Amino acid sequence: MGELHWSEGSRTTDAVIRLEGVVDGSSAWELRHALRERGAAAQPVVIDFSAVRECHDFGIAVLAHGLTCDAPGLVELRGLQQRQAALVRFFGLDAGPAHDSD
Repeated sequence: MGELHWSEGSRTTDAVIRLEGVVDGSSAWELRHALRERGAAAQPVVIDFSAVRECHDFGIAVLAHGLTCDAPGLVELRGLQQRQAALVRFFGLDAGPAHDSD
């Protein structure tokens, strides 16, 4: 099970959630649940992956599917690598500019 930490800040009117750690299936479910409880559908949200050290495709798929169902059109994902950005776009979410993998 991955360990994922997040903190919230704000960027004008959008909430910004900065992730750190590992995004895997279980941590993605936890984040998805926390966003639902927080009411992510009520306000635009930016999720920043730039400090994530490991990102599993399954975790991205779990999160992207949940965001597509729970907050369509209100979520932007930033800081993803090209592979994860392509997966997110498959679900119809805004992945922003992708970073090259090291």
